[in-house]
Amino acid sequence: MDRVISEDALERGLEYVRRNGSELMLALAAHATGAVSGDDVLVHLLPHQNDDGGWERFDSDMEGALSTISQTWVGLQWLLWTQPSYPAPLDRTVEFLRRTQHEEGYWDEPPEILEFNPPPWMVPGNYANQLWLTSAVCCKLLELGREDDVRFDAALDFLRSGLEGDGFPVFLHTHWMGLYIFRCLNEQTDLDREIARGCASRLIEDLSNDAVDPIDVTAIAHAAFRSGAKDVFDVAFPMVVGNQATDGGWTTGYGDNHRPQSTIEAMHLAAARRL
Repeated sequence: MDRVISEDALERGLEYVRRNGSELMLALAAHATGAVSGDDVLVHLLPHQNDDGGWERFDSDMEGALSTISQTWVGLQWLLWTQPSYPAPLDRTVEFLRRTQHEEGYWDEPPEILEFNPPPWMVPGNYANQLWLTSAVCCKLLELGREDDVRFDAALDFLRSGLEGDGFPVFLHTHWMGLYIFRCLNEQTDLDREIARGCASRLIEDLSNDAVDPIDVTAIAHAAFRSGAKDVFDVAFPMVVGNQATDGGWTTGYGDNHRPQSTIEAMHLAAARRL
């Protein structure tokens, strides 16, 4: 099994992002190589954070200038990976999530998003969307140690209630996020362990059948690495290594505009493994 992303591969990834990415993507890629600090990256992150603490427009999936849950969890991810010394952006993000959590424990996109023709996975009021958004928020808050700042138990109950057989409906995202959540809880129930096993089985099956987009393979490898799910990681990580193209960037079927992000996610996985 390929166990490392080499320094040469990281340098080629950095050059790819330098040629094709935004200033934010380049800063994130440089951070993955150790060339810049989290505070350096924060300068490029902050324009995406709104006054309400939520985040907007990291990618082209949703062009509206409003705070959305799907973009806010990406903001949490970049804050988690870069660890800037200035705490206010994270505190404001967590407060935004506290305010926007629904009474039943879940998160959903705001109704205003419908004015901007969002893709299907961002449409509010859809149960499968609520499950993946809630799993995304819970995953990052748990990784950041900020789960007590929201009604985390209510969110977990909502996720548990969404189980269908051994997994969750529609989205693979919910499974890699669920893998981390339900493996890493301080107090696991038998159901939590069952959910984690079901998520692992679904991920391994889809990876083995080559049914996962490369950028999602990297996300699965991240979740497996951070949660200690070696069986999933051992399948996913060699695929991550193999998904680097000859031009230095990592591939994705979501479109060339997403390749810089795909590249920096793979580079940050390499950085996390060096720590």
